[in-house]
Amino acid sequence: MEDVASTSEVVIRDAEREDMLEVDKMIQELAVYEKLTDDARLNAADLVRDGFDSPAAFGCKVLEVRGEQRVVAGYALYYRTYSTCVGRGLMLEDLYVRERWRRRGFGRRLFAAVAAELADFEKMPDGPKLTVEDLQRDGFELEPPAFKCKVAEIPFPSEVIGYALYFPTYSTWEGKAIMLEDLYVCQKYRRRGVGNALFTATVLQAVKMGCNRVDFHVLAWNQARKFYEAIGAKNLTESEQWCYYRLSGDALALASSKTKLHSA
Repeated sequence: MEDVASTSEVVIRDAEREDMLEVDKMIQELAVYEKLTDDARLNAADLVRDGFDSPAAFGCKVLEVRGEQRVVAGYALYYRTYSTCVGRGLMLEDLYVRERWRRRGFGRRLFAAVAAELADFEKMPDGPKLTVEDLQRDGFELEPPAFKCKVAEIPFPSEVIGYALYFPTYSTWEGKAIMLEDLYVCQKYRRRGVGNALFTATVLQAVKMGCNRVDFHVLAWNQARKFYEAIGAKNLTESEQWCYYRLSGDALALASSKTKLHSA
């Protein structure tokens, strides 16, 4: 039997509204593969609303096989992130290729397409090198802004004593969410409820935005873990065995350079 892929053109392109029906089907397939079918709650209409109405909550690349018919055989869904150490980035939420099209390098091509977009989008060296000007640009001059920030302030003498920095994210199972990137209180003002107030303000903002969850990372040694666990936050590393990976610097450049794609 002739290999269909060998006689077809394979294209990776930006997803369109009409693709969301197939993307939704693949999200359900991925949920079955990961044995988490109860968690996949969105439908194609949700994806169209969240991905194509302004502002878009996510970006999406699709793998299209063009032969006698056009078949959407895979997708990569991602959203923008922000770090106060390295600036702007992307989170790859899902990468999926349908079983028939696996083991042909298509997943690698989808990954490289997203990496190439990040390499172009990031334009920033590694390391904690952000300046006040960077934060002002990214938080107040970009449209949409790369992040939002709450501050705790004492009125007299006027002084900012803490902050919570967050940005919108997206889950193909639950929809809109918030990532709390930083929560910090100056040392002499700790243990006075300031951190709790900042955290609560961020959670209230998430509810106001129609988000379904708030995510955050905590270093293993950070005593704040006890606070988060006490209010009901789940440690996903322990409960669901999620592993968090990062691609940056030379590895990002290498991954993005490996793609040799037809563009639509």
